[in-house]
Parts: sequence; structure tokens; C-alpha cells
Amino acid sequence: MPLTNRILVVGAGAVGGYFGARLALAGADVTFIARGSRLGALQEDGIILRNSADERRVDRLKVTASEAPDGAYDLIIISVKSMDTEAAALTAAGHLSGGGAVLSLQNGVENVDIIATHCPKESVIGGVVRSALSSKGLNTVSYTHYPTVIIGAAFEEGKLHEPRLRALFAFAGIEIRIAKDIRVKQWEKLIWNIAFNPLSALTFSVCGDMVKSERLSRIMRAVVDEAVKAAAFHGVSLDEGIADKTLNLDPVFNDFKTSSLQDVERNRNPEIDAIMLPVVKLAKEKKISAPFTECIYEILKYRHERWYHTFPRLAADVLAVNGDKFLLIERRYPPQGWAIPGGMVDYGERAEAAAVREFFEETGIKKDEKDLTLLGVYSDPSRDSRAHTVSVIYYTFTSDEPHAADDAKSARYFPVDELPDLAFDHKKVIDDYLAKSGKS
Repeated sequence: MPLTNRILVVGAGAVGGYFGARLALAGADVTFIARGSRLGALQEDGIILRNSADERRVDRLKVTASEAPDGAYDLIIISVKSMDTEAAALTAAGHLSGGGAVLSLQNGVENVDIIATHCPKESVIGGVVRSALSSKGLNTVSYTHYPTVIIGAAFEEGKLHEPRLRALFAFAGIEIRIAKDIRVKQWEKLIWNIAFNPLSALTFSVCGDMVKSERLSRIMRAVVDEAVKAAAFHGVSLDEGIADKTLNLDPVFNDFKTSSLQDVERNRNPEIDAIMLPVVKLAKEKKISAPFTECIYEILKYRHERWYHTFPRLAADVLAVNGDKFLLIERRYPPQGWAIPGGMVDYGERAEAAAVREFFEETGIKKDEKDLTLLGVYSDPSRDSRAHTVSVIYYTFTSDEPHAADDAKSARYFPVDELPDLAFDHKKVIDDYLAKSGKS
């Protein structure tokens, strides 16, 4: 399967976008299937691969994107949400060349069987991707390290595709491991997903915060144990220590937002069924006991099967000016670094009151609301890596000595020409103040 062969990517999100782009960068003939605004962005601006651990590592490439396939393809990569697998499989069946392969890079353990109802069994390959991939906007994929990819024929007849696919991906600098039994690897991935994805969608938590929480980690461990029972019912035996392995999180995932959390932050229904139904269905049929998984599933379905809206978080910050100096606090928690004092507005609290309260809690300096002047409202969705946060930012004047407390490790004044690296968009905030005051 040389690079000259045609490749179709059905699903141009984080996974499909990343692997399709890497293959295209290596010279492969890749076509992406997309719709709506995503299709327009791909056609106009191509795909951007951004290494979030090293902002200098950015790849931009023009790509071929279409609403429908054209002709036959030697490899079709399916990376859609599991709810769309049936439609993607029908697309693949109508455009797969003789001897071609269909590679599922999806969550869930049932997709390969769905694909095999429409495509030849010998063409169906299962895949597992372990990565910190996330979509940023319509055509940007962010990654922190190169993903681990494991593939394997879903049925014995497809084994001949395994070395071909490994060679193809090697051309693109992507190392692929071949699984002896891909279904075992898919259940191992489902174990990770069922532990992290549902609860992250309910609690708006990144992975590191979840495993650090004694309450959440107890629930996650119970959910993993229930999923292990489901795997055993299907004849898949998993390691006894898989719960410890799952919760022993690789530090690279500490700040990672699961795909379900990314979905709810974008006001989309999270991919619940593919991750949870393999366990929930067995529990409902009384074949296993899974009370934790059933409870979480019903709560998520209650919320996401009706109209809902996820709102940005609201913060209030105070830029304190002392002559040509600015008062900054060193953050105790991620994202760490120096920042303008401030924090979240409580429910039922006015932004001005929150600004005064947070400023005092972090610096020990008391201010009245009348001492604050509005500088601006900062609402770029990408300004806070944790979640979409809108900040109402005020400025005030003071020469009082700060005493760091609460979320601040330290607090001190910095001359305008000696500012440290600032978190969020706080450098822009200070630049805006200097321009407004005529000091820029």
C-alpha cells in the first residue's frame, strides 16, 4: 500500500485531522470528508497541526476536502463519532477499491462489527489511538506528543493488511504496533474512556484533577471494575491490575480535556453510548452488576437528551497600578506563572464585588468598588486553556504592600519594562491599559 494510493478520511476532527494531515505531509493523496463550516475552513485554510508543548512546532498544509467521496480509495480511515459509524460504513462500502482496507480509529468496541455488515470482513481493521489530541477551532489539531497507535485485523481474513498499513504509516513517521487481538486493546481503551470521559463531562474536570480527587477516583475505580466484568462476559480477559494502571495517569495527560469534555464545552452532545452502552446494556439485561456505570449513564442521558447550553465561566480581575509598576501574583495552580489578581464570580455575585473580594483574597489589599474603573471585557475562547472563560477586568491605583494568599504563591510589583512571562492574555491587558492611559 504505497503512498501513491488514494486515502479517504471520513471524520476530520482531532483524530482524523491529525493522521490524515500526517499522511498528506508525507506525500499521500488524501481526501477529507467534512460538512458545513468545517468543510469551508479546510478548503480555504487547510489543516494546522500545533504542538502545544512547543509552540514553534506548527505544520500548515493545504488539503483536499469534499462533502462526498469521488471514485475508489485504497484506504478509508473512519474517525467519526460512533453514532455516525453506520453512515460512514455505507460511504466506505461504496468507494472502497478491490483489496482496499477500512481502518476504524474510533472509541468503542462495536464499530468494527458495524463496519463489517457493509464492507468485506477481510477489509476491516480495528485501531486504538492513545494520545492527547484535541481540536482547536474548525481546522486546527493540538497535540502534546506523538500518539501511540495500535491496529489489528477485526477478523482473521484481514491479517494481510496489517504489515501494509504499518509500512504506509511509517512513511509518515507514525509508528504502528500490531495487536495479537485488537479487541483486547479496544476494551483496554474503553476502560480508560469509561473511567475518564463520562465524569469529566459531568464535572468539567481535566484528567489530572480527577485522579487527584479521592471522591472521583473511588467512583472511577468502581466503573473500571464494572467494565472489566463486561469485557469478561464478551470473552475478553483483562489484566487484574488494569484499574491501577488506568488511574496511574501519565503526567502528559494531567491537563488533558477528554473528548467528552471538549464536546460539552462546544455545546455538543458527548459520545456517551459508544463508551458506556457495552457495560450498561449487560447491566440492564441482568447479566452483570454495574450500578455506578448505570447511574452516571442515566444522569448524562437526562442532561444531554434534552436542550442544554454550556455557558462560559465568568471571572473578574483587577489590574493594580503603582506609578510605572503593576501588581502581579504568582499562581499557585495551573496554568502557573504570573498573572493579574482575580478569580471566578460566584453565583448571585456582581462582577465588581467579585473583583474586590478576589483582589483582597490574593493580595491582602482592600479596595472599594468605587475605586475600580472598567478596562474591558476579554472573551477569546482560547484565552484560558482550562475552559472558555470571560474576564471583566478593572484597573485601580495603589502603593500598598501586597501579602500573597489564597491562590497566590507570591505577589509583587513589576516595572513595566521588566514584566515576567504572563499567563492567559494578561500581556494584552497591560498593553491595552498602557494604550488607554497614553503610556504605550
